[in-house]
Amino acid sequence: MKTNDPNLPAVEPGTLANFLSRMLQAVQLRALVRARRIGDRLLITAGLASVLFLLLALPAGAQAQFEYYTNGNTILITRYTGPGGVVAVPEIINGLPVVGIGFETFCGNTNLNTVAIPKSVVGFSWGAFGGCPNLTEITVDALNPFLSSLEGVLFNKDQTVLIQYPEGKPGTYAIPDSVTNIGREAFAGCVNLTELRIGTNLTSIMWDALISCPRLTAFSVAALNASFSSVDGVLFNKSQSILLRCPQVRAGSYAMPNGVTGLGWGAFLNCAGLTNIFIPDSVAGSISAYAFHGCAGLRRITIPSGVSYLLSYSFAACTNLTGVYFRGNPPGFGNETYDVFMGSQATTLYYLPGTIGWPPTVGDQPTALWLPEVQTRDGSFGVRTNQFGFNIIWDSGMAVVVEACTNLLNPLWSPLQTNALTGDTSYFSDPGWTNFPQRFYRIRWP
Repeated sequence: MKTNDPNLPAVEPGTLANFLSRMLQAVQLRALVRARRIGDRLLITAGLASVLFLLLALPAGAQAQFEYYTNGNTILITRYTGPGGVVAVPEIINGLPVVGIGFETFCGNTNLNTVAIPKSVVGFSWGAFGGCPNLTEITVDALNPFLSSLEGVLFNKDQTVLIQYPEGKPGTYAIPDSVTNIGREAFAGCVNLTELRIGTNLTSIMWDALISCPRLTAFSVAALNASFSSVDGVLFNKSQSILLRCPQVRAGSYAMPNGVTGLGWGAFLNCAGLTNIFIPDSVAGSISAYAFHGCAGLRRITIPSGVSYLLSYSFAACTNLTGVYFRGNPPGFGNETYDVFMGSQATTLYYLPGTIGWPPTVGDQPTALWLPEVQTRDGSFGVRTNQFGFNIIWDSGMAVVVEACTNLLNPLWSPLQTNALTGDTSYFSDPGWTNFPQRFYRIRWP
């Protein structure tokens, strides 16, 4: 059955380069919105309201492998339904040229290994190969006027834009010096990529180009690159004022360098192995959307007083985050807090004495006064060099007074020491503890 869509634009000779975007716009006018999960990525996509299955010009075994839209002059492929392996996109279907590959065309095909793109395809939509973890190579016909490939990676013709890195391609990858831009989701879901080396001339990276790379250990940047830099494998802008992306495999503790003023979208997205992240006081303004999304190992984090807004999903899916500690007055919270902390239901928002404007709850999150804490379960607690002592944790710069008494039934508390905290921790010790048969301690703030 052949179906032509009268609402799609006609294509005149010489206008094929513009046809894909026009055809996609026409498709979107009658699309249904749907959401589905590919690995650890939630994709919000436009599902086609109707599908055309006209492949009578192909061999019988391939007739049911592609879905597409046509305007009677050209073809836009919208879905591949075949078994995978090595796939050649047809150049012609029923005498009409295949000019475009649409959004999510190959999405979710776990058996796809290689895709060959013919010379007729002049447009390519981002997201076409999402969820294809065994795709290792994309090739392009040498006569294609708009697309090219190098070592299995898809580029525009002059290789200034990196369009798609195959998700299953393994090892270290050095971006060619010809590349100035990395497109949407270009490296998203690359399960075998271990290191990304950025060349001299790269100037632009789309925010979602590097999401969901679970084995990526480090970024390195050419010293002469004028837009980007790296420190200890973490990607920054050139001046290192913006932390753009932390490798997803990073684990343990990470302290952002002093001088960082902001975070890129999804800066620590899905860094599930990080247990502590220290934000310097130089960070101000907004905490970006998705900044700490999916940091499942994170238990507590402190927000500087200069932060005035937490954008949507900045701490979503932080399933073990029990406390967010604010040094200043309450910031703005995305759409209240239900989206900022979505999936982080056990999180309490703590505020310091002297700050103002904190209600009992903010959205779905409870608030509580942030008080100094005596550490009784670490190595500091107990007798050291004939002195009894313990660590006190609170906010850096705050002062605490340690008091003591000998009888809790008739307490007469006497101040022993005033400690100013540096680095959020202060150690207290009592050299006179042996002069008393028993002694009790408490802490307060001045």
